[in-house]
Amino acid sequence: MKYSTFIFATLFFLTMVSCNSRSGRDKHQTDSIQPQKLADSNVSLLPEKTDAGGSAKFPSKGSDTIGMKTLPKVFNGDVLVQYRDDDFGKRMEVLSGSPFTHAGVIFKRERDGVWMVIEVLDSVRITPLREWTDRGGGKNIVLLRHKKYVEGLSKEETMRVREAFKKFKKCAADDWFAADDKAVCSSELVWKLYYNALNIELAPMRTFKSYERADGAVQKMLATHYGKNIPFEQKYITPVDFLNSPDMVKIYER
Repeated sequence: MKYSTFIFATLFFLTMVSCNSRSGRDKHQTDSIQPQKLADSNVSLLPEKTDAGGSAKFPSKGSDTIGMKTLPKVFNGDVLVQYRDDDFGKRMEVLSGSPFTHAGVIFKRERDGVWMVIEVLDSVRITPLREWTDRGGGKNIVLLRHKKYVEGLSKEETMRVREAFKKFKKCAADDWFAADDKAVCSSELVWKLYYNALNIELAPMRTFKSYERADGAVQKMLATHYGKNIPFEQKYITPVDFLNSPDMVKIYER
């Protein structure tokens, strides 16, 4: 009887030791796997690249601004003209006799490579190219390039134009073809950026008188602002002057 009790106690002890040992191994395996799962879950949340300073570099939402659906390859310094459907656009159309009433200069934004357009609407501004081309009902867009810059402006020339732009960043929008730099319109800004930075005239400036047509529409329109004192000899530039310039090459038209 005593011998049977001893055997039973021994078997019970060995069973308990075996269970505790298995439980310990399972716990150890679980503990060793869990950190790996957590590490794996973080991999997809990290950026694949960092910049020179070690900061995370995520893809830009506007990195496909062009998409080549509306324009061919563009370069720094390219000029765009389009239709502008507002009061100033209508006045510009009367002056120039053309539906192309708005202009801008294309530049690649340095921090993310997105193409932008320097322009003037209610103020001087910089607009993403895709947004710019979507305006005006998606019609009447022409891409122009100066014949001297068949592959765009150089890095140095681009920097010079950027520097020239600083002068106009706080300018008001010109609603009535002013002659000074206190207010500018889009075609005037484009012309002055090239002239001030590179000493290049994209097109010859013209007098108000040279825009007049047989129906007298230009004089009638200017008289609503200037009254009887219309400055007919005042020089100006319109988007259609870029189109007609022998120095500007038409790259694309829609």
